[in-house]
Amino acid sequence: MPNDYMTLSALVAELTNTLAGGRINKINMPSDDEAFFEIRAHGKNHTLILCARKPVARLHLSSVRCSARVPSAFCMLLRKHLTGGVIRGFSLYNNDRIAICDIVSRNELHDSMNYKLILEIGGSPNLILAKDDFTILDCTRRAFGENTRTLLPSAVYAPPPPNKPNLFEADKEALTDITTAKEIIERFVGISRESAAEIELLASKTTLPDIVQSLRAIYGTPLFSPCVLSKDNTPKSFYVFPYQTIKNGIFNQTDSLSAAMDTYYSQLSEGNGKESATRSLRQTLKKLKTKTEKKRADNDARLQNCTQKDNFLQLGELIKCNAHQLSQGQKSVTVYDFYNDKEITIALDPLLSPMKNAAAYFRKYAKLKGAEAYAVKEKAELNELAEYLLNIEESLDHSTTETEYAEIALELAALTGKRQTAPQKNAKKQKASEPMKLEVAGFTVYIGKNNTQNELITFKIASGRDLWLHAKGYHGSHGVIITGGKEVPQAVIAKVASFVAYMSKAGASPKAEVDYTRRSCVKRLGKPGLVTYTDYKTITVEPKKPSEEK
Repeated sequence: MPNDYMTLSALVAELTNTLAGGRINKINMPSDDEAFFEIRAHGKNHTLILCARKPVARLHLSSVRCSARVPSAFCMLLRKHLTGGVIRGFSLYNNDRIAICDIVSRNELHDSMNYKLILEIGGSPNLILAKDDFTILDCTRRAFGENTRTLLPSAVYAPPPPNKPNLFEADKEALTDITTAKEIIERFVGISRESAAEIELLASKTTLPDIVQSLRAIYGTPLFSPCVLSKDNTPKSFYVFPYQTIKNGIFNQTDSLSAAMDTYYSQLSEGNGKESATRSLRQTLKKLKTKTEKKRADNDARLQNCTQKDNFLQLGELIKCNAHQLSQGQKSVTVYDFYNDKEITIALDPLLSPMKNAAAYFRKYAKLKGAEAYAVKEKAELNELAEYLLNIEESLDHSTTETEYAEIALELAALTGKRQTAPQKNAKKQKASEPMKLEVAGFTVYIGKNNTQNELITFKIASGRDLWLHAKGYHGSHGVIITGGKEVPQAVIAKVASFVAYMSKAGASPKAEVDYTRRSCVKRLGKPGLVTYTDYKTITVEPKKPSEEK
C-alpha cells in the first residue's frame, strides 16, 4: 500500500479542492486515536476521518458514519475550538508525511481564530490541535523527554527531524546518477517500495528528474487516476494511478483517491474493526486477569503457610504438659512428642514463663487458623472471579455491536472500581443490547452473546419449563428453547446445542458436549452469567454457526 508522500500530496490537494470553504458541523471520536468530522461543503455533506493509529494511520473522506459515544477530553477540546469552523485547506508539512488542516473558527468572544489540526502519519502516529503559531493545545499522544520531542499543551510543535532528503523536493543534480528503485529507497524518503519500482519503470522511458517532476503534483493531471487493486474480489491496496509493475490483481478505477482509500480501509475494518473497538476492553481484561492470577498465587502461598498451624497447636500442648519441669529463662526444651512418638526440641522465649510460652504458640495457631479460614473463602471468590473473567473474554469474542461492548465495559468498570463518565442530562438512555433470536422448527430460540444477555434470557425471558443449554466444561453463551409447553424434539435440541457450542470456547473443536436441562434447575451464582445447574442431560454435537431454520 503506497501511503507515501506522493500519494498524500495528491490526497491533500484533492481534499482541499473538495472541502475548502466547508463548515465543520459535528465532531465525534469513536476511539482515543480516531476522529470523525462531519462537514458541509459546496452543498454536500462529507465525513472526514483522521486516524492516528498504527498500522492504519490516515485521513480521507468516508461513507462511514460514526455513532456518538461519551466524548473524551480531547474530543471536547476539538469540539470547543473547531465546531462551526471553516476549513481553509490541507497541506503536507516539513516534506514529511505530516498532514495539516488549516481551520478558521471563532472563540467565545466571537474573535476570529486560526487553528492547525496536525496528523502525523509516519513513525508514531499522532493527532495534534495547535494554534496558528504552532502552539500545541493538546494531542492524542503526549511526549516529554530529553531524547524525544516535547508534545505537551503550551509547547511549540516541532516535527520529527528528517533523516534523509525527500525525493520530490530533490534538485535535478541529486537525481541524475540514480537508475534503480533500490538507490531511490536508500537515498531518499517520501517514497514506498512499490512507488519506487514504478518510478524506475517510468524513468526507463524518459529521465528520472522528469518523472519526479510529473509526480510531484499529480493531482489534476491526466496521469491521476485513483484506483483500488483487488484480488479474488477483495481490495488489497489503493493507488493514485494503475501501477504497471503490479501484475497480480485487477485495478478498479474510483471517483477519487478518498473513495479508493475508503473502499480499502472499509474492508480492512471488517477484519480489524472489532479488534480496534475492543482494544481497551481487552487491555483492561488482561490487567484484571494478571492481577487475579497474582492474588491466587499469593492466596495459595498463604494457604501453604497455614498448614503449619496444627504444629503450633501441638507445640503449645507439649509445653503445657511439661510446664512442671520448665523454668523461666530457658531458651529451649527437649521433650517427648507423643503426637509423633519421638523426642523434639522446642524453642522458648527466655523472658516468658512456661505457660506464657505455651500461650504464645496457641496464639500463632489461632492466627493461622483465622488466616486459613479467610484464605479459603478468598480462594473461592478468586476462583469465581477467574471464571467470570474468562466468561467476559468469551463474550468479547462473540459480541459485535457498540451496545454489547458498552455492557461489557460496565462489567469491567464494576470490577476495577472505575467510575463511568456521567451521561449528559438530556442524553437518551442507551437501549440494552438484544440477544440472538432464532426460529428452529417452530421453536423460538434465544442465545446470549455476553453476560448481560445470558442473564436476560435465562432469568427473565425463559420460564421454568423452558430448556436451557450450555457447553459442558467451557465458557460461553447460554441458550434457551422456548417450549410453549410442548415436547422439544431431539433434533431441535441437537440443532440448538450445535449453535450454543459454536458460541463457546469449544467453537473451534470438531465435537463438543452440551448440557441441557429445564430452566427451573438453573440457579444463579454471585457474578452475572455464572450459574449452577442440576438434573441435566448431555448431548455431543458438531459446533455450527447460528442460523435460522424455517
